[in-house]
Amino acid sequence: MIIALFSLSFASGIVAKQEFYAGKPTGNRAFSLLSDHRFLSNCLAGLTTLQARLLAQQNRQVALQKCDSISQNILQTSPHDAYAWFVAAYVNFHLGNEARFNDALGKSYDFASYETWLAKMRIPLAERAFSSLSAANSTSHLNDLNLALNSNTGGALLVSLYMQNPDFRPRISAQLANQPTQIQASFLAALRRNIQGYANGN
Repeated sequence: MIIALFSLSFASGIVAKQEFYAGKPTGNRAFSLLSDHRFLSNCLAGLTTLQARLLAQQNRQVALQKCDSISQNILQTSPHDAYAWFVAAYVNFHLGNEARFNDALGKSYDFASYETWLAKMRIPLAERAFSSLSAANSTSHLNDLNLALNSNTGGALLVSLYMQNPDFRPRISAQLANQPTQIQASFLAALRRNIQGYANGN
């Protein structure tokens, strides 16, 4: 099961990359940012599938530790990679390493404060870990919320969180109050559609 979850199907160079991140010498080779991100995404996907969530605790710990090792090895050569820091934050939250979680999440914020695609990944993690966020990360989380509110693609995520998490509602409402009327109207319209769809059983 673990092998299946973490199977890699990348193009040329991926075997060398696997050896590199496993600690085996591969010579003086450089790997692209795209390749690194595909590697991290494969690892993250292996943790978030339904099958992964049903793994026995011991096997899930092994999977989390493997992803942590991968992210840390990538960060040795790309210390400003905000996505790698996000993956490190994700795995350390689930491993219960609060200090490392906050440190990694903080660096992801620092190195990609205005990347909407990454903000949309950080928001659910920060909400799930809200009681564990440092003061600085709590502030950065609000910046991500504002970024999502002002994007063309972040509204659906925020509406979903609003529907699912009562604790999230006052936070997003406070941020929404500072937005232009058009942004407020767009969010409220999407929320009404979602509520109507839920009421209709859709």
